[in-house]
Amino acid sequence: MVIAQKLKNQFLFSSRNSNNIHTLQRSVDKALTLALILLLVYFSVEIIVVLLDIKVLRHDALPFLFSYKNKLLEEGRWLNYLFFPLLKEIRPTFAILVSLLCWCYFNYIVAKNFTSDLCNITIFILLSLLVPSFYALTGWPLTLLLNFVVLAFIAFISNKVHPFLLFLISGVLFFGLFNNFYNLTLLLVLSKEQEVSFKKLIKILAMWISGYIAGFFLMTIFLKCGFNQFGLKIADWRLPNPIHGLNDVVINLKRARTDFRSAMELVGGRIAVVAIALSICILVAKSIVKQDKKIIFVCVGLVCLALSCFAQSFPLGLGVAIRTNFPLYSSIFFFLLILTIQFPVTGKIFSFCIASLLFLADFSSLEQYLKLTNVWRNEILKMNVPPASVKEVVICSTDQEVASSENKINNNLALKNYFNEGFSTTWRQYSIFYSVGYRHFSTQKCSNELKLNSNKLPILSWTKSDGKLYVWY
Repeated sequence: MVIAQKLKNQFLFSSRNSNNIHTLQRSVDKALTLALILLLVYFSVEIIVVLLDIKVLRHDALPFLFSYKNKLLEEGRWLNYLFFPLLKEIRPTFAILVSLLCWCYFNYIVAKNFTSDLCNITIFILLSLLVPSFYALTGWPLTLLLNFVVLAFIAFISNKVHPFLLFLISGVLFFGLFNNFYNLTLLLVLSKEQEVSFKKLIKILAMWISGYIAGFFLMTIFLKCGFNQFGLKIADWRLPNPIHGLNDVVINLKRARTDFRSAMELVGGRIAVVAIALSICILVAKSIVKQDKKIIFVCVGLVCLALSCFAQSFPLGLGVAIRTNFPLYSSIFFFLLILTIQFPVTGKIFSFCIASLLFLADFSSLEQYLKLTNVWRNEILKMNVPPASVKEVVICSTDQEVASSENKINNNLALKNYFNEGFSTTWRQYSIFYSVGYRHFSTQKCSNELKLNSNKLPILSWTKSDGKLYVWY
């Protein structure tokens, strides 16, 4: 009896300890969840406030274009071509807000397909707002607007149509816009799929590729019938390197590796790659033990999604810029969702680290864009030359002088740019002048006499002659 009583007491003590541990784990998880959500909200608000304060678009944004034909022939964006007159009239701030709402809706559907936990869904949506690709495209809000509207539409119909039809519709529409967005359709299908098997995964990937081919085929027909051009006319500045032999394969692989490293640097570089790889191995091992193929199924799909932009650009040797790499970052965010569901505390800590790194890159790059352009804008306004009185703005400086001006401003204000294009060429300065009201521009080498008689400001020198405004950096 004494032994039995001791065993009973020991069992009760162990049970109480176990309950206490579980209670502590739940408390830690709740605290981490609340802290992470609040932090992500803070990050998002800080970034969006800076984003909406930017007043300068890029030199080739829609408001600067008189025709979209050349863009169409080089990039194949036939939907942007058809809606070009309408898109030009939309306010950039409105386009940014609509794009953000559509992006959130898309990610809400993706997360909702995979989990019913509202906290995890919220974390996933807030993480998606830190995607650097969105903020690297800050200067082209009108060009991007239809992409996000279509993305929201595809998310809306994703649970109403067969996956094959979804891929076809998505492929056709996104090849009229930014075709890299098409790859995100895979996320919608992976997140909702209930039947998990290797055969099913191959079938989904085959449908995914079929939608890509259908979109490319329709775009090719549009260009051929409308403009008698077969395929795209790749611009020289993209530095294409079509594969003609083994040497081209090696060159393109090196370029893809460099672009992948650049993209991963924003989330921790090699450390992040190793941590994600190890986490995937642990998730797969747990799935094998529990005989749950869903995680393995989704992880393989996520790897395909992460590498999709690189595979897509490889044959032509095109670079994969951060601004086009939505699929890579979205696959990382979805991986964090899976990790958080399977290992709540570890997943949230990992999410915190990734979010902090992305916030640093996003906020710093947007702040640099805002402050740099504001310095130039304020200098132009100090000239006190009414735009209506100027027939043409002539930028007399060389590209090197403009680049030097940009570097000095960045250094003086301690600005850091992680992924945005600079303004270090003369023709990229047109958008700065456009933002304060000037409309006609040129670049040329101006006479020394004009420069000697110019008005000196801290950053710019200027003079006005015969209705033209001459500017030096």
